Amino acid sequence: VQTCITVGLVWGLAVWFCHFIPVGNIWPLLFLVIIGSLAFAGLGTLLGLLFKQVIPAAIVGMLIAIIGWWFGGVIWTDIWPGAMQGIIAALPTTYLIRPFTRAALLGLYNTYWFDIAILLGFGIITGILAFLLLRKRFTA
Repeated sequence: VQTCITVGLVWGLAVWFCHFIPVGNIWPLLFLVIIGSLAFAGLGTLLGLLFKQVIPAAIVGMLIAIIGWWFGGVIWTDIWPGAMQGIIAALPTTYLIRPFTRAALLGLYNTYWFDIAILLGFGIITGILAFLLLRKRFTA
């Protein structure tokens, strides 16, 4: 919910102050925001369970987000050296940023469903791991 509110506020400010209007249909972008939020919820839960304190978990979460956003798409991934391409492909944020920027800025949807599938897979894996760790904590 917090992510959707934040995205809405940032989008509103971008439209208001920068006159930014996303190219094409807005529904795929909104769907991507929801899938991305759900996909990274498992990671946030895992960090909370592993650190057991809000501030260390939040700091690690922010570092992961900054690194993921920086290498995964804030700068077009094509400019990074070839050795970085494997690392970039392993970052789940790549599969959130790439389709979002391509759809919003260029109206391109050529990797959209592949990226959604990767995000869903990441979310399922981290969600299951978080569930197992949470269950282990309560049964121990």
